[in-house]
Amino acid sequence: MVNTKYYEEFQGEDAVKIWMNEGGKESGILVWRGFFEAILEGCFKKDFQKGGLVECYYFQNGFFDDTWCMKYPEVVLQELRGFDETQLKHLDKEIVLQSKEIVQCLLFFVHAAVNLKQRINIEYI
Repeated sequence: MVNTKYYEEFQGEDAVKIWMNEGGKESGILVWRGFFEAILEGCFKKDFQKGGLVECYYFQNGFFDDTWCMKYPEVVLQELRGFDETQLKHLDKEIVLQSKEIVQCLLFFVHAAVNLKQRINIEYI
């Protein structure tokens, strides 16, 4: 099942889907693009590692172009753990609070997928 909690009030706007297939069933999260971009901004570091979300965000490739398979989930976990809300001072407080909550959901999801040895996909829809 794909959790749509972080998209429901933004239906009709762009979204990002992060999911895995478990036995032919999709599970994951659908997030309003505004939240996802706030998360990427909060995870951004000048010396980012290759193969993670920040690299895709910086170079506007990967999930910007098509469905992107997360090859290095350990890099993504490290980026999410480094989420820094102080980089989001220009955003509405509610967006920042929701983004922090989504980061926790994504940490749990990516960690679970790694433990299940499942491939994680991301795409803009």
